[in-house]
Amino acid sequence: MSYEVYIHPKVINFLKKIPEKDAERIKEKISELINPYSVRYVKIKGRKDTYRVRVGDYRILYKVDDSKKLVVVSKVDKRSRVYKR
Repeated sequence: MSYEVYIHPKVINFLKKIPEKDAERIKEKISELINPYSVRYVKIKGRKDTYRVRVGDYRILYKVDDSKKLVVVSKVDKRSRVYKR
């Protein structure tokens, strides 16, 4: 069962600013989110329906809407900054 993946424009801009090697690894992991429960994920405490995936020093934060079969990639950043609101 595959989901549609929406990437927030801020994430796209962020990927343009980091080293290409890191951006490619992150893009590869995002492409795996068409099946959001097949990748190794962790639910974020205190945030409804928000999960994270680790890619080296970076974290991908995303939400899953099962009723719409949609994954929204809301933020990508280094671990030290990604959880700040």
